[in-house]
Amino acid sequence: MIGIRRPTLIMVLVSLFALPSSVAAQLDNGNIEVNVKNVKIDGKPVKLSRKRFYMFAGGLKENAALLERIKVAEITSRNCYYNGLKASDQYICWLQSENCESPFCRVVEPRYLDAKDKQHVPEFLEAYNKGLKLFNGRAGIARDWLITNMSDDLVNGYYRQQQKALAAILGGIKPFQSAMTDTAAIRTIFIDIPFAAGSPPKAKYLFSNVLPIEIGNKSYVWSCERDVEAGKSVTLNLARTDRGCEVVERELKVCNTTQCAEAK
Repeated sequence: MIGIRRPTLIMVLVSLFALPSSVAAQLDNGNIEVNVKNVKIDGKPVKLSRKRFYMFAGGLKENAALLERIKVAEITSRNCYYNGLKASDQYICWLQSENCESPFCRVVEPRYLDAKDKQHVPEFLEAYNKGLKLFNGRAGIARDWLITNMSDDLVNGYYRQQQKALAAILGGIKPFQSAMTDTAAIRTIFIDIPFAAGSPPKAKYLFSNVLPIEIGNKSYVWSCERDVEAGKSVTLNLARTDRGCEVVERELKVCNTTQCAEAK
């Protein structure tokens, strides 16, 4: 049996390195960078960090039905969702200050656990105190496991709601890929976009965040088409929406009118 396996393995390796040109062309993938660094709203720069974008086959015309669902989708704003949970003003402001959707998006600094600080967050302090009891007064562990001691609705509820909204908007369409912008809010990259043997070396794709990104009292969905070429890396700059882009801008319902000192 050993004498049979070895030559069989060698034959497989040889066949992989001796692919005919028509098959090798399938490996000549393309890449695209969606650049969000210089995006501005009302002339002011905005930070689009940790925001997910989706890639769909075809351009604006081919995805007309999807774009229409994006335009008419009823979305509950972050403000209204957390206000509905009767979350504290401090918690809502903490999320808003860095455009977060859940407590996972940033570190909870010690000052937010200090009851003497005006900006302390009651939900964090309650979870921290619960942790102190669970972990025999070990403050470090209580801080590290802070989120696990919070209400599940405060931690994961908004994400679940967003996923339901996403499924309704997609209407059964499966994105080709999805990728999230980096924490520096510079870009996200879609890699290894395949081109099958015999197909044109260029294909049109649609890139969209699909779910509205909240900025101030408005929400925005960018949907831009771009040609991707086999074996090349190209860039889609969201700051330039003059060609091949649709931007859906909508007023958000405001359920909590607290003025947040840290809001950016």
